[in-house]
Amino acid sequence: MKITVLYQNYNQSECIEESMNAILNQTYKAYEIIMVDDCSSDKSVEILSKYMDQKKNIRLIANKVNKGTASHSNIGIYEAK
Repeated sequence: MKITVLYQNYNQSECIEESMNAILNQTYKAYEIIMVDDCSSDKSVEILSKYMDQKKNIRLIANKVNKGTASHSNIGIYEAK
């Protein structure tokens, strides 16, 4: 069974690496990660992009305008495989 991990972000560049490494270090490997960034003004997208470049099961959706938490969830659910 494959699961989807939805990683929502807004200006949290200082904790992205710790969070993503916690996800990537799990023993269960049948997953995809959908990262949704809500128009962050810090280096979040740059950091998230590095993870997407490393693994095929990671996707980044970077909103062009701030849409809020509910929109993050809806986008992630729609994109989940």
